[in-house]
Amino acid sequence: GNITPTADAVTFTTATTLSGAVAINTGEAAGTIAFNDTLNGRQALALTAGTGNIDFGGVVGGTTSLGAVTINSATNVTADFAFNAQSLRQVAGSGMTTFTGALNTTGVAGIKVDGTNFDFNDTVSLTLGHLDVDSSGTVRFNGLVTTSDADNGLVTISNGSQLTMTATGDMNPQGAFLQDGAGVVSTAGDITTTNDNVTFESAVTLTGAVDIDTGAGAGTVVFGDTINGEHALDITAGTGNVVFQTDAHVGTAVAANSALTSMDISAANITLRGVTTTGTQLYTATGTIDTNSTYTTDGSNITFAGATVANSALVIDTGASVGGNVTFTSTLDSDDVSTPRALSITA
Repeated sequence: GNITPTADAVTFTTATTLSGAVAINTGEAAGTIAFNDTLNGRQALALTAGTGNIDFGGVVGGTTSLGAVTINSATNVTADFAFNAQSLRQVAGSGMTTFTGALNTTGVAGIKVDGTNFDFNDTVSLTLGHLDVDSSGTVRFNGLVTTSDADNGLVTISNGSQLTMTATGDMNPQGAFLQDGAGVVSTAGDITTTNDNVTFESAVTLTGAVDIDTGAGAGTVVFGDTINGEHALDITAGTGNVVFQTDAHVGTAVAANSALTSMDISAANITLRGVTTTGTQLYTATGTIDTNSTYTTDGSNITFAGATVANSALVIDTGASVGGNVTFTSTLDSDDVSTPRALSITA
């Protein structure tokens, strides 16, 4: 049955099983909803806590996963242990939503959460549907994210403040990965798709080595802003392209420790901006490698393995004292025969 108090708390102190669809609404004021023990039952659950909190203090769906779970409002939402449901929809949240344990859904509606701050501290797994996080604040992933729906397994993250992907916060979606919020990105997590696109629209800082692999097919990788951080970046895009858009210079920030340790990119076509690394740079393309700026290492090799086109003055510097080798395995041309581009190589 439904429970509708007026700005009062609703607490279940013992194990609870849903035998039918349940809606709990404590109103717009601070009425907290708490399940202090396990919660089971393949039924729909709708929770409205106003400015109160929602707390799942035991395993959710450990014996029988819940049906569609909808959180209409709350300040903080906390799931202390594993959370299993057919789907999860959070409409609003003004504080922090925290999943301490694994989060698993099985239905086509997947996971769609809107709110302020989100912390996924363990794995996130979707049998069907997509993961959509819309946050005006921070988002953190500390466990492997997996979507298994080949037709609709997208991961979309719109972060107003910083998105953090830890070294254990890898992404393995069956669909595309899209980060399109205004907030910056701090990542040490790898991303692996099955011939689907990977896009970062905001500035990225590497806090660990990052490997992005879209498979052997046509999955394109796009960066819309700067990439910095003293770690390696490896990108494999199969028959797709790798595009660093106009502002997406790599390792060129003035701040200390901005240069990447190395960069290795393999794709059909590669579009580059300026790149600074302490170690090697390797660009391998079956089509063309478009250069637009300066490429610098600290005594390590730079290799352009594919037909290379200079779209502006091309400057390559592997260090004056202990220079690395500069290698072009194919042609090097200007983008416009009527406007030859200057070439400067220091090795």
